[in-house]
Amino acid sequence: MSKRDGKVIVVQVDGAVLTGLLTNDLNYDVDMFEVTTKDSNSHKEYQPGEDGGTIGFTALSDPEGDLSFYDVFAIAKAKTLVTVTWGELTAGAKKMTASGYFKSLKEGASKNAAATFDGTIQLTGEIVPGTVVDAIAPVLVSAYVNNATPTVLRLTFSEQLDPAYIVAGTAWSADGSLSGAKTVSSTSISGNKLTITMDEAYVAGDTITVQYTKPGGAQDIRDLSGNQVASFGPEAVTNNIA
Repeated sequence: MSKRDGKVIVVQVDGAVLTGLLTNDLNYDVDMFEVTTKDSNSHKEYQPGEDGGTIGFTALSDPEGDLSFYDVFAIAKAKTLVTVTWGELTAGAKKMTASGYFKSLKEGASKNAAATFDGTIQLTGEIVPGTVVDAIAPVLVSAYVNNATPTVLRLTFSEQLDPAYIVAGTAWSADGSLSGAKTVSSTSISGNKLTITMDEAYVAGDTITVQYTKPGGAQDIRDLSGNQVASFGPEAVTNNIA
């Protein structure tokens, strides 16, 4: 990319992206020690010491998110040391990686507005610049439909998917040997799970298949490094409907 776009800067904690990230910043600072002497010609002089930093962010308080306020609060309360990645999580992009602790959290909402929360991560140890090297595209691992939700296909991929990218339902087609073809009502992503809700239920004894045809557009499904899922299928879906 020719410039850093605020929409693609993310904060990733132990592999999970902070849900609904709205703003974020990385603050780097160095302790400075005064070393002025009689030979400084009446000018203050300084020497750099240890360096450190913090990451601040504002995110949506989505209870269903991959890393929501509730998840972050549990990590902060346990005083757990986490690995933090800051930057553009696309192949070849530059990033910063460090360890840190959640130092502060604040949740709030205005009337008729979505709740958000602010947080600060105090970094500890070295802040390491690097490059995203993941160039492996996620692949489908398994797919199933459960008895309790016979209209829902649940697909598991080999790695986490980016929830900001999800294609229209027309990219998917699914069929049942007994119940017939279905129309997609909605789709959603959480971690390495993709959920497809159909307009009609599958039935016991159905031989179910699912197929993905990559549209080739800006919203093509991809992992957190930007590697896009290739077209696949028809693939078998495990039918757990009694």
